[in-house]
Amino acid sequence: MNSIKHTLILTFAFFQSCLSLSANHHKAAVPMDDSHWTIKSEGFKFEEHLGAQSLYLPSGVATLNDVVFHNGIIEFDIAFPEGRGFPGIFFRSQDDRNSEEFYVRPHQSGNPDANQYTPRFNRTAAWQLYHGDGYGAALDFKYNAWNHVKLVISGTVGEVFVNDMETPLFQIYELKHGDVEGPILLKGNANSHFANFSYVQTDNPPLKLPIKEVPDFEAGVIAGYQISNVIEDTALEGETWFREKHFSELARHSAWPDYTGSINISKGVDRSEGKNTALVKINVSSRTKQIKKFDFGYSDEVLAFVNGQLVYSGTNEFRTRDYRYLGTIGYFDSIYLDLEAGDNEIVFAIKEVVGGWGMKAKIEDQSGLTFHQ
Repeated sequence: MNSIKHTLILTFAFFQSCLSLSANHHKAAVPMDDSHWTIKSEGFKFEEHLGAQSLYLPSGVATLNDVVFHNGIIEFDIAFPEGRGFPGIFFRSQDDRNSEEFYVRPHQSGNPDANQYTPRFNRTAAWQLYHGDGYGAALDFKYNAWNHVKLVISGTVGEVFVNDMETPLFQIYELKHGDVEGPILLKGNANSHFANFSYVQTDNPPLKLPIKEVPDFEAGVIAGYQISNVIEDTALEGETWFREKHFSELARHSAWPDYTGSINISKGVDRSEGKNTALVKINVSSRTKQIKKFDFGYSDEVLAFVNGQLVYSGTNEFRTRDYRYLGTIGYFDSIYLDLEAGDNEIVFAIKEVVGGWGMKAKIEDQSGLTFHQ
């Protein structure tokens, strides 16, 4: 009798588990109509397009009503004409300033930057900081036809599929907002249409690729910074010396780079009109008076001061060097630090224009150096 009872209990538990799993994997198809979407856009309309009921979204955003997305699968079709644009999707949105984003660049069809994953912090997208493997991949688009997009999101990892649903276009192996949840928004641009939207909420969505380990820092990467709050863009105009009062009177916080070696200033600093500059400070002690090569990258404009003296200024802004120059950051610039025995201060005044606000730095030969906050 006990054996029969035990079997019944196990059978019931298995049945309940199956029901729960089935419910957890339910695919919700979302019609393209004003009862399911809240639109902030000029010129949008729900209409038949290429044989499907669609949302024409030339600009702005469309928020999926009453859905908070964490882990699972998002799918939709998108159609656009040939031409420059950046339509896509925000997901796990924290508010109208902070979210994860995936978008396509129709005008870059076939190129390595044909699409992009980027986080948005304080309204600032960061494609100049996050590029290459894990952030986008080459892809040929179909113009004036439906392209099918699928995002599989699990914890801090994602997989992106476009048209080919068997093999991921690329894996996002570090979602920069972490393991969070939030609303889904379609991002309008480039006279795009959206159709056949669906989502699945599940704690264990099926990933096709083994999860990549987050790479280690390159040798010599600087790991600790102090960042000020925003200052007037003209605050250091004409200055050839940086005095401690420029920094000590400002609110500031500590920051550490992610695996790319970059710090994203927007994570802790918000910009406003005329205030797009923050001060980034590195404190280093040297055992002796010595000179060290300091490799760095930045976005978008910089003034560099070593122990108060201006030693470098530069611009790395989108399209400043030629019409296809992206302004992506790498260890492309170098200065030679004339360090005193004892404590030294390196300060960068970094101004954001578009595409990412940040820097990265390394000293490959760190012998005799100690970094501290």
